[in-house]
Amino acid sequence: MSRTPWYVGTMLALALVASGCSGGDDEEEPTGLEVPDGVTLNEGGTELDLGESATVAYPEDAEDATALTVTVTAVDTGDIADFSLFSLSEEDAASSPRYVRVTVVNEGPGTPGTTSLPIFAHTDDRTLLTANSIVGSFEPCPPTPVPADLEAGEEIEQCLVYLLPADRQVESIDLQVTDAASAIRWTVPAPEDTPAPEE
Repeated sequence: MSRTPWYVGTMLALALVASGCSGGDDEEEPTGLEVPDGVTLNEGGTELDLGESATVAYPEDAEDATALTVTVTAVDTGDIADFSLFSLSEEDAASSPRYVRVTVVNEGPGTPGTTSLPIFAHTDDRTLLTANSIVGSFEPCPPTPVPADLEAGEEIEQCLVYLLPADRQVESIDLQVTDAASAIRWTVPAPEDTPAPEE
């Protein structure tokens, strides 16, 4: 599978289906959104640490927008052995999984209107990977879609699966509501260097 510097997804036969990605245009946040009292939207391009929250208008359509507070709480490295019961392509079988834990709170006044948010794994070769949604149960990273009718005040916890080439690392997790330049980014710490073995 060829890789591009933008949206890249993988298809895991029978068990995983690549989620759709949200295309971006240059529109600013919806002018018709009545932001609830006490809620402040983050500016595009905001950079955060894991565990910090960002609030965005979503979707970008002015009539349907609601304020969502998104928190990327953790990025865990999985084991491809976790997928032993799945039918994998040769390329997928050589990949390195990442499990991204996300919390989404609907601040109101509307509903998300979708079951997945445009959240990408931004790798160190400037590639954006889409999450793979899992059909059925998956204990290491339980699939939980965002309810399209998530009401104001409700919260959902998600775990998103990304399959990276074994030689790649995740630099950030990007929430891209409009375009890449205005993405909200959670910086992922580089893995600690492995000490050289003693002679």
